[in-house]
Amino acid sequence: MWQWLRTLFFPVRCIRCGLYDCGAICRNCLTQLPRFVPPLCSSCGTSKEFHYSVHCIAGSRQLNRVICVSPYAGNVRAAIQKLKYRRPGNLGETLGEFMVEYARSLGDVELPDVVVPVPLHPQRERKRGYNQAVILGAAVAAGLGAQLDTSALSRKRDTFPQWRLSRRQRGANVRGAFACGPSFSGAHVLLVDDIITTSATVNECASVLRRAGAKRVDAFALARDLVLDSEHIDRREQRHV
Repeated sequence: MWQWLRTLFFPVRCIRCGLYDCGAICRNCLTQLPRFVPPLCSSCGTSKEFHYSVHCIAGSRQLNRVICVSPYAGNVRAAIQKLKYRRPGNLGETLGEFMVEYARSLGDVELPDVVVPVPLHPQRERKRGYNQAVILGAAVAAGLGAQLDTSALSRKRDTFPQWRLSRRQRGANVRGAFACGPSFSGAHVLLVDDIITTSATVNECASVLRRAGAKRVDAFALARDLVLDSEHIDRREQRHV
């Protein structure tokens, strides 16, 4: 009853074009979101013209492959901001399905055994009411036919927000922040998050998963921030977890 009344008085509009009754983002606008075009760099997940950026130089030491769908800019950036702080309608599910379509279009993505969303600290998740990576991860797991595990990997320390920190500080900030419960012996794990900037968070998660026995760890994100020098990120604009 409440859902019906909410739809009646507060109908969901497309975040891009404003169209009513089409979900949080309409199909037409979804198809117009930018995508990284192959050939792709397996270290940073971007098109080859970005291959020699600092992301690739730093490397993803614990990850076999990084896949990112879009640059963190424009409508993709607006969608992630709404997903993280407002969660309008079915936006997260739709963006997760968009990620699946992209992965399948590449034709060379190895299907994982299990999808693991990057966890928030419990205190931060309670404050927000949800973890956007779990919403994306659930859609990705369903689309790729993999198991979804939202409890094995946990954030045991409430880290300082990454968007406030330099590249070097980010690595130190998340070091030792994650813990893994059950064994992932021999498993191919796919980490899912909304955005990757320096890879510090997903690398730390991958390190923990490898110690738990994971044979292969890939990272899959909706967006990649192409800011090359994180010392110059505009902190008024960038709001990462």
